[in-house]
Amino acid sequence: MSAVVIARGALHDALRRAARIAPQAGSIPILACARIESDGGMLRVSATDLATTLFATLPCDGAIEPICVPARLGAQIVGMLPSNAVQIAPIALDKGAGVEFRAGRASFRMLRHAAADFPAPSASDTRLVASGAVARD
Repeated sequence: MSAVVIARGALHDALRRAARIAPQAGSIPILACARIESDGGMLRVSATDLATTLFATLPCDGAIEPICVPARLGAQIVGMLPSNAVQIAPIALDKGAGVEFRAGRASFRMLRHAAADFPAPSASDTRLVASGAVARD
């Protein structure tokens, strides 16, 4: 498994925006999640309520497989991390697939959802696009 390093402020902002889009209650639990994936030095965070889709693209170091994490919880965790540089890494947990957010000496682990379950955006979705710059430690 691999990992990605990204600026805490940029990731926190993207996850906060995703949490505003992602419904917290409903019959489709995956919609409460943000999908995180990286490709070619860019991290993409996306969230949807099936009518509106948010895409945030941020520079990063490294690469990870696509993962889904609860958007609101992810934003809260990243907001509490002490360092500017955050490492995100898929991990194996006793109860299934997980993800670890690490910054400095602090780390937080949680279960993740299958990225394949996250709905693909439709052509009729309203799309919100955000991008950010990185400040490194």
